[in-house]
Amino acid sequence: MTRKVWKYTLKDHVNTLSIPEYFEILEVHEQANELCIWVLVDDINEEVKQTFHVIGTGKEFPMIRMEYVGTAHVHFGTLVLHVFMEIEL
Repeated sequence: MTRKVWKYTLKDHVNTLSIPEYFEILEVHEQANELCIWVLVDDINEEVKQTFHVIGTGKEFPMIRMEYVGTAHVHFGTLVLHVFMEIEL
């Protein structure tokens, strides 16, 4: 078992990432004017595809099952973005 914290940058409204299975999301934050998530992983686990949605305050919300991950203030606090993770049934 090799547990590590990995950082992923969310660049689009919909982001599909390859993440080792059984991950834990630790933080959503802006870094260097980019929206990032930090995830605790065990890098020996097989990677799975996970989709994240970035939604601005007041914007339309997709009608799919999602779990709230976190909120971040970007562009010097002028834009508030909310991150949700798709949940498979």
